[in-house]
Amino acid sequence: MSKDLFRGTNRKGPWGEVLVVSAVSLLMSLGLFLWNPYAGVAGLVGTIFLSVHSYMREREAEGRAIAAIETLDYHFDELTKNAVFGMPFPMTVLDEEGNFLWYNSYFKKIFGIRDSLLGQRYDQLFADVPIKVLKEKNAEPFRVEVGKRIYLFYNSVTTSSKEGALILLYGIDNSEDEEIRAHYTAERQVLAVVFLDNYDEVRATLPEADRPIAFAQIDRMISDFASKYDASFVKYETDRYLMVLTQEALERMKKDRFPLLEELKTESDEVQAIRPTASIGVGYGMASPAENMLEARSAIDIALARGGDQVVMKSGEQLDYFGGKNQATQRITKVKARVMSNTVRQFIEESSHVLIMGHQNADMDSLGSCLGMLIFAEQMGGDAWIVLDEVTPSIENLYNQVKQEAPDMMKRIISPQHAMDLRDAQALIIVLDNHRHDATAAPALLDGGNRVIIIDHHRRGAGYIQGAEISYIEPYASSTSEMVTELISYQDSEIALPKVAAEALLAGITVDTKNFFYQTGTRTFEAAAYLKRKGADSIVIKELFKDDFELMRYRSEILVSAKHLRPDIMIARFPHDIEGSTLIASQAADDLLGIRGIKASFVLTLAEKRVHISARSLGDISVQLIMEKIGGGGHMTAAATQMDTTLDEAQKQLEEAIETYLKEEGNESNPA
Repeated sequence: MSKDLFRGTNRKGPWGEVLVVSAVSLLMSLGLFLWNPYAGVAGLVGTIFLSVHSYMREREAEGRAIAAIETLDYHFDELTKNAVFGMPFPMTVLDEEGNFLWYNSYFKKIFGIRDSLLGQRYDQLFADVPIKVLKEKNAEPFRVEVGKRIYLFYNSVTTSSKEGALILLYGIDNSEDEEIRAHYTAERQVLAVVFLDNYDEVRATLPEADRPIAFAQIDRMISDFASKYDASFVKYETDRYLMVLTQEALERMKKDRFPLLEELKTESDEVQAIRPTASIGVGYGMASPAENMLEARSAIDIALARGGDQVVMKSGEQLDYFGGKNQATQRITKVKARVMSNTVRQFIEESSHVLIMGHQNADMDSLGSCLGMLIFAEQMGGDAWIVLDEVTPSIENLYNQVKQEAPDMMKRIISPQHAMDLRDAQALIIVLDNHRHDATAAPALLDGGNRVIIIDHHRRGAGYIQGAEISYIEPYASSTSEMVTELISYQDSEIALPKVAAEALLAGITVDTKNFFYQTGTRTFEAAAYLKRKGADSIVIKELFKDDFELMRYRSEILVSAKHLRPDIMIARFPHDIEGSTLIASQAADDLLGIRGIKASFVLTLAEKRVHISARSLGDISVQLIMEKIGGGGHMTAAATQMDTTLDEAQKQLEEAIETYLKEEGNESNPA
């Protein structure tokens, strides 16, 4: 506080009173002078004396006040300096460029500073903190680990016209809070459901006398696994187990990559013709055990929908996957297919309209399964329609054949806009060859609260259609056309399958199996044989897959430009946003697998201003897991994704995803 400020304040107070008293005394003296000159002179002398005396007293009081304030100001400065330098937490001052200007002894002590940091950059100690965060007023505190202690650093920014911005950082030791929080997190309850994927198949292939011993061995292995991680374990069904564990134990399981999955397949008794596999659904992070149990059950459903032999961890919308490297085990029994056939029939019979749709950029499997389901629904008495957003080069030949040979079926193919007009409260929507909301031919059709049935052979991933009445997802199946063929076969006595529909279904199976090479089981051949009996002509199907010269030239261009990411992985690009670019990319990816030594191939192209990636493998590398890391999905041997970015950025993200996958699988990158 300055002397001028003090004086300015007093002129409005005590000094004003002195002037008023002096003026009043002078007026009284003048009055006395008019009454008696002698009395007036005496009063005037007294007035002058009192005024001078009052003036001197006020000056003296002002002096004492100023001295007291200056003394207090001095002591306050000393107290402030001592407080700042002696505060029991680290403090430092930076200039606006982030250079150290000052730090207290506690800051120096906790960071173990030996040489002076004055004039040096802040990022020597706070490398992960951008300068803009430090300069932002009211910024959130940032966390810094110093040895075994954890500090939260806060900032205070002041601006001076001469010196620019000054940044004060001060840290609070938050170690105890962090320790309590970590302990609380580590001890949180986690629930896990273990499910034997192929219990029926293993049981069916074992001699009756060996079954108790074999399943007792499986029980022991699961029990040992639970004991290793201090988990409580109970078997509550013949093929289901429940484990209760802590978050800390779950983290150890993750670090060990859930060894139970491999132990079951490699250490079970040699007498078993089919090795048992298990899926684990984990629910964690919720407020109550009941909520964790719901998450665990949902997670196990997702694991089974993705083909089993893997772990799915679920906490709210957060999903994490482990495993899933092996092909889905084909089911021997067809009980589920028969039950589904009758259930779908019941839903159709209760509906006003049946709206059938596949995925965007439709392929042979998408359209073929839609045509098969159209016949199924119509002959079950349903008013069925196929919703098709566009005729892509992949389906153009099949579309034209249907137009030529089955004009009545063509009348049942409508646009998404027409489908929206048909949709009412009793409409049934059947989604084929896809389970992702935004990838359907008409996503808006799913937002009306109608009953939905999903029939798909892709492993379940993100963007799943919520609230479906039936989710018939079988990753072991070669194609959705195979699944629809099975549904039709169980109503065979009542369904007359037209030749063109049989050929469409067989074409769908053929394209997804790459001529019965990939993902092909006994049920695939049984479905193909059924379609052949219904009149499907292999020569006609061969004609459907013929390409024009331009497409073959484009594929050759991709093959020439392909490069090795490592000796067994190739990446190629097709930088042309043309009609059919995704078909060209997928076919080129298949062609690249024909090169000796190549186990996986990836082709990037442009499609409607987005980057499309087609991925293929022979099975040793799961392209599905790689594509899932960048927002896609599919099968272990065939997957894809679309990205809103440039080709260069997409390729960069793809290569990072491949490297991450290889490290997780213990197969470090070995570039060519």
